[in-house]
Amino acid sequence: QWLQLAPALALLVACLWASIAINRHANVYRILAHVPWALPIQEFSLADDNRYVAKLEDRLKQTPGDAEGYEALGELYVIRYRLTALKNLSVDTGYSTDDQNLWLWTDTNLLYQRTHLFRRQGADEMAAEFAKNPVIAENLHPARTAHAQSLAGCPLIPQSHLRLAELNYLGNDPASDVAHLQKCVELDPSNYDRLFQVGQLHLYAGRLEQAWQVWHQCLELTPKHLVAIMGLASS
Repeated sequence: QWLQLAPALALLVACLWASIAINRHANVYRILAHVPWALPIQEFSLADDNRYVAKLEDRLKQTPGDAEGYEALGELYVIRYRLTALKNLSVDTGYSTDDQNLWLWTDTNLLYQRTHLFRRQGADEMAAEFAKNPVIAENLHPARTAHAQSLAGCPLIPQSHLRLAELNYLGNDPASDVAHLQKCVELDPSNYDRLFQVGQLHLYAGRLEQAWQVWHQCLELTPKHLVAIMGLASS
């Protein structure tokens, strides 16, 4: 009799396990549904972002393979970095946090640009010290880890490839950014905003030919970034 019931019991256990797994993933997406992704980043609340990060980290402990969840966590850490850096810059300079120029200085690709500049000047030690900045250590190191976890769950997420390229100076493989940027373009060749960013990073790393190739691809899709590209080229 037990042998006859075994298939039914196995099916019941499998259904129960699937139900638990689905519920765990649903808990992650319930948190993400409350994040105001449509808002400009500078309008995020630092306190709210901290709360989203804490809740998401707690839930992801139960779903370590949730690629989209870790991608979102990585982006929330980047947002937290920018909001914290903006607050610190405002204190240091006396300018309002509403100042758009001040906000532009928090862009994470400027950190990438600076570290590559240090390296081209032979100042590798300065690049290494730069990466130890407390605001970077508390926010961008965890962002990098989260995006790496995202790709471990699914290697087909272009935004995580872009972030790992941008934050590659925090790791031990300074050449890894090229592979991530190439993968980013391969996975989403029609996303002109991301193509523009890929070109920026190539430019900041001194890879002019690659920058022009990606920007050409970007401009074939739309002239939206033409003025910005011309400005970067002339600088």
